[in-house]
Amino acid sequence: MKKIFLFSILTLLMFTIPGTAADPGEPDTIRIGSVSAFAGGTAILPVYLSYDEAILAAEVILKFETSFLSIDSFSFDGGLFEFIDEDSAEYRDSANLIDLFVANLDGFLPGNGLFCNYFFSVDVGAGNQVLTIDTAYWPLQGSGTKRSQFVNADPVSTILPVIVPGEITVLPPPPSYDSVIVDSIGVTAGNTAELEIIVYNEEDLDSIDIALEWSSGNISYNSTIFDGTRGATALNKPVYVSGQQMLISLKFPDTSPLTPGRGAIAKVIFDVASGLPAELVTIDSTTYSDLWPTLFRTADEARVFEPFFGKGYIDIKQATGIEDYDGSSLPTDFALAQNHPNPFNPSTSISFALPRASEVRLTVFNILGEAVRTLVNERLNAGVHEIRFDGRDNENHNLASGIYFYRIQASDFTASKKMMLLK
Repeated sequence: MKKIFLFSILTLLMFTIPGTAADPGEPDTIRIGSVSAFAGGTAILPVYLSYDEAILAAEVILKFETSFLSIDSFSFDGGLFEFIDEDSAEYRDSANLIDLFVANLDGFLPGNGLFCNYFFSVDVGAGNQVLTIDTAYWPLQGSGTKRSQFVNADPVSTILPVIVPGEITVLPPPPSYDSVIVDSIGVTAGNTAELEIIVYNEEDLDSIDIALEWSSGNISYNSTIFDGTRGATALNKPVYVSGQQMLISLKFPDTSPLTPGRGAIAKVIFDVASGLPAELVTIDSTTYSDLWPTLFRTADEARVFEPFFGKGYIDIKQATGIEDYDGSSLPTDFALAQNHPNPFNPSTSISFALPRASEVRLTVFNILGEAVRTLVNERLNAGVHEIRFDGRDNENHNLASGIYFYRIQASDFTASKKMMLLK
């Protein structure tokens, strides 16, 4: 009742402040991200804010297509307002509308960045659809409407920001056969990252072209290793690199094609620059130099086709925190580290520090807040502990791809972080 009362008062304030007008400085903006998702899967849609004056509150109202999407949840994790308990935000949805209201920002300083991520379930029949996510007007009780807006701190006034729409591009469900999958790995800035390129083929292949691009200039190509992989038997295996793109071109002997199977076809080494902030670099498919896409050619040359492609990630971490703990002394504070690697498949490690012996509970939750796995529930000695999470729930069933949260409770210390399971 208290939250609803606060929501009502601030909403009323927004529509009764004299002088409500356009921002006198640079345009304040709500930018809705654009993402891809598989039919039958989950779309994680980011929304970003930009504002040039201190604000007391922000309200974002969106509309979506209910014939193909249903809203599951939202998260402030990793964004501007991750310090806010999501239960204290005012959230409601009705028909095809979402209204998320954040107050008590206490003059939050000007800035820009992630507001929140929305989690949508995508209908299995939505393949090849492009679904627009835009702002909307929320109907008020009785009469009238309201829209997305900010409340400025000084002077107290409302601002109607510029809205940049986004979209969810729905891909058909991935096939269960011929595919190229890029591994994901975590690495500390200043080191090298070795990524496996995994190929699954159901027919004998004469040749393979794998075209890759990476999303950041903070990594650079070093070399490609074929020894010990399925690509070692290729007759010719040139590698071409240009900017943030590369092409691996494998030609197998006519008498010895690549037989059906699954496994690494090559290992690509990247150098990661030192002194970097944390960053998630995407390794995705491309058309190299706008000429050569990722292609499979069957041994009888009857078919040339593009396989399903699963992108990978390099999770760059700063060389600080409990991940650098060398065991020479006990930690002085409680701490919970980011899991490594992240994203992960099939398993990941979670580290935490205890300055004294404590009763510890470490739990994994899904995006709906349901506890799916208890990793630790016992008394542990002081020190740094590492727990392996195998991507399974408490009944030993494999968890689905998606966002999960892990939370530690130790003495009076609590902390949580987000992780992503990719399959």
